[in-house]
Parts: sequence; structure tokens; C-alpha cells
Amino acid sequence: MFTASVAPNGDCVVVPGYDTAGLITAEYTDSVNTTGWGLLNVYEAGGGADSLTLAFAAGCAEAAATTAEIKAYWSNYAAAEYGAAGPSSNLTDFMTAQKAWIRGNLASRRQDADPLWSGIAAVMAQNDGLVAYFAQFVNAQNPSLAMSELDLYMLNR
Repeated sequence: MFTASVAPNGDCVVVPGYDTAGLITAEYTDSVNTTGWGLLNVYEAGGGADSLTLAFAAGCAEAAATTAEIKAYWSNYAAAEYGAAGPSSNLTDFMTAQKAWIRGNLASRRQDADPLWSGIAAVMAQNDGLVAYFAQFVNAQNPSLAMSELDLYMLNR
């Protein structure tokens, strides 16, 4: 179990256990060998933040609780889907352009006036929390579990 909040500079702040001073708590139960599924529960811990900050913190907490599972899933999926060569440059170029298109639309629209773009903004904020956690705590400290921003984006699409 991990509780996450967001530092004033936008970094993930993650502590083990449940902490009401945090924003979001994530708890992962690895029951794959008994039920075929793992169970990730993500819930508001202390609250008191806007929805995009909560979504970002949820991404941080999810990544903290499931780093190894995220990497294993991506490795298995990428090997089965793309083979040893990995995703083609056409695909990675398309996904990069798609992400830029989404970011551009988010910057030019009022999410509070459009439920569709409000939801997309939350999904992207959650993804940003995943990316931030990997960048802060995983990629340099544990290279065998490292994932790029594009890997995480493609995994969640």
C-alpha cells in the first residue's frame, strides 16, 4: 500500500502505507496465481485537491504499487505484439503525434465546459503521474524496470 500526494514543484510524493495527509492511496493484491487477476484498489486518502491533481496522484500511487507488474505486462505485450524489433517507427511516430494532438486540444479547450475533454484531461493527468513516478523513482534507480514516457502512453491506450 502506498499513499501519494503532489509536491509544489509537481513531483510525486509517495510514502508506504496509508497516510491521511496524502491525496490518494493505492493497494495492490497479487492474486494472479490463484484467481488469474491482480487487484488494484485506488482511493482518495485525504482529499482536498482538484480532480487533475487527484488523477496525477493516482498515477503516482498506482505506479508505486505496481511498478513490477506494469513493466512485466509491457514486456510481455510488446514481445507478443511487436516482436524483438519492438514497435515500428511508424507506430511510435503516430502515437507521439496522437499524444501531441491530445495535449494541444487540452490546452485550447475549457475542460470544465466539456465532459469529454474533462475526462480526457483526467486520463492524461493519471498517465502523467505514472510517467513522473517512473522518472523520479524507477528509471535511474532500477534500470531493469525502466519505461519511457512513450512506453507508458502506449501501454495505457
